[in-house]
Amino acid sequence: MDERQVSLLLVEDDEEDKFLTVEALRDISGTDYEITWVTSAEAAVRELATHRFDVALLDYRLGAHTGIEVLQSSDGDTPCILLTGQRDRDTDLEAMRAGAADYIVKADLGSVDLERSIRYAIDRADDVRSLRDSELRFRAVVEAATDAIMLVNDAGDLIAWNQAALALFGLSEAGAGTANLLDLVGPIGVRPSSPEELSGHTDLRGRTVEQRSFPVEVTISGWHRDQARLWSAIVRDVTWQREIEAQLVHQAFHDPLTNLANRALFADRVEHAITRSNAQPGCIAVLFLDLDDFKRINDSFGHEVGDELLLAVSTRLLACLRPNDTAARLGGDEFGILIEQSADAVVAFSTAQAILESLSAEINISGRSLAMSCSLGIAFTSERSTTYSDLLRDADLAMYAAKSNGKNCFQLFDDSMHAAIMERLNVEVELRSAIENQQIQAFYQPIIDLKTGQIKGTEALARWRHPQRGLLSPIAFIEAAEANGAIVSIGQQIMHAACAQTKRWQDLSPGHRDLTISVNVSARQFRDPLLVEYIEQVLHETGLRPASLIVEITESLLLDKAGLAIEHLRRLALLGVGLAIDDFGTGYSSLSYLQDLPLTLLKVDRSFVNRSHDQRGASLVQAIIAIGDRLGLMTTAEGIETEEQAQFVTQLGCQFGQGYLFAKPMPADDLAALLGCTANSLVS
Repeated sequence: MDERQVSLLLVEDDEEDKFLTVEALRDISGTDYEITWVTSAEAAVRELATHRFDVALLDYRLGAHTGIEVLQSSDGDTPCILLTGQRDRDTDLEAMRAGAADYIVKADLGSVDLERSIRYAIDRADDVRSLRDSELRFRAVVEAATDAIMLVNDAGDLIAWNQAALALFGLSEAGAGTANLLDLVGPIGVRPSSPEELSGHTDLRGRTVEQRSFPVEVTISGWHRDQARLWSAIVRDVTWQREIEAQLVHQAFHDPLTNLANRALFADRVEHAITRSNAQPGCIAVLFLDLDDFKRINDSFGHEVGDELLLAVSTRLLACLRPNDTAARLGGDEFGILIEQSADAVVAFSTAQAILESLSAEINISGRSLAMSCSLGIAFTSERSTTYSDLLRDADLAMYAAKSNGKNCFQLFDDSMHAAIMERLNVEVELRSAIENQQIQAFYQPIIDLKTGQIKGTEALARWRHPQRGLLSPIAFIEAAEANGAIVSIGQQIMHAACAQTKRWQDLSPGHRDLTISVNVSARQFRDPLLVEYIEQVLHETGLRPASLIVEITESLLLDKAGLAIEHLRRLALLGVGLAIDDFGTGYSSLSYLQDLPLTLLKVDRSFVNRSHDQRGASLVQAIIAIGDRLGLMTTAEGIETEEQAQFVTQLGCQFGQGYLFAKPMPADDLAALLGCTANSLVS
């Protein structure tokens, strides 16, 4: 087995004692001592300062000096054992205080005791060095930490701290020595009575010596040492985190464009306002605001101008409100306003009027002066309207009533609006069953050649044979059908039935081989990319020639010239289907659109025909027929009820007419008699 190597410094001024010590060392088996011998205290100090030894044996008496003085002059890195001629309690204590690892009386010097003492000294020195290294590493970690780390007593006085603590609280080294943790950290407005009181807190404030306050997170740990309780405190400045949290909360509850409350925050504030109003007498009002024709501005000037306009609107809205009222952007160009604290009709109406007047004033956006208006609905809490959803629904209904009344006005919600919406919801539900049970049927109104008086075609019109309410015209259900999408199914049923019926009339009435059928196609149907394919399929299944079908559309579809609807029109024209604009003159179409599109027919709206007896109405009818003539389009006058109206439009050059003067819309069987078809021939 390899011997253990130990470097040893022997400090002995007596050669005989030196010899005895060396002999004792040589008697220790398993250890090879590399001995350096010096005879003076000065030489010992030099050796200890310049060389590393595993252990040193120091004679107590070294001429005019002592081994104690050598101990006191060394750096303490080498463990030293003091050798003395006799045992003396005072010398023993003095040696221990000076840092001696052990104390041996020369008379007792033997290899066994000497080996034990040397091994103890070396092992103890290794432990001390390890602890010192650990302490240095720990101190380096503590000093490198960005959090403030402090050691305090049970009264909160600082015992130790790192540089981060000085920086965080604005302390100097001297100031930290007299500082108290309870003055530096605590709840808002309260000084804790002990460090223990701070444990468990999450929302604390730090205070610098200049009394600047900031949010902190504190971790407190306690333990006992020598009958005293100490506490370690780790303090983190969370100002940045709290600012980020506040920003995230703000973003979650505010509209990013206008910085107004968003729908979520508005709902929360309305619900809280309702709760407060239930606890004390009073009521609250919700205003629902929608900008009039905002889409037109977006389409004309672009979304950047639209966003600037929304910002300007939000600024004007806030200027019309009281400090405790809330304005919110609910989405798009829709805004909500909460009025509470003595919210009565006078306050709500005056606020609404102020908003209308403010938004009616011209708004300058990017060098453009834009005219703007809005429609407002007002709803109050009531026995029936007790939640946010109730109030917003009622205010929304009232807003639509304001739009129906001409826009740029406000409307107060009343129960009749709720009854109307409930009726519409009932209709929407019943429509599904009506479609499944074939209750929606096609009625036909003849279209007359005004010169010959003969039937040249028919228009298919939807009628609902309601099991309880009888026969219903489209006024009773088309709006609901448009809202819930049932209009698509209804349109398809009417299209197929009308084409099949017209084909049968053509086959069974020799004089009506060229009979046409006009079918209205809704805007929602025109958004279907497979519309043309569907019409092709219907024509194929029924055998009707494309030229016998006239598809009627509204003017509003022509606004989007580059859209899907225009593509459908061009494809239908290539297919050979006739194309007509229904109720011409009531929309916003440009005459250039009429020139560019493959139209075949203009239908003069009944409202103009009914006013043909006055000069203005007559001029409008004359202008529309003239437009059709100039563009090479045929014209049909709708709603003809008198001979005078028929003669008037005929004289202006209108080719076709329909209306109660000739016939009301009727079932297929009744129209068959006018066409000369037998009853048997109508059975499919």
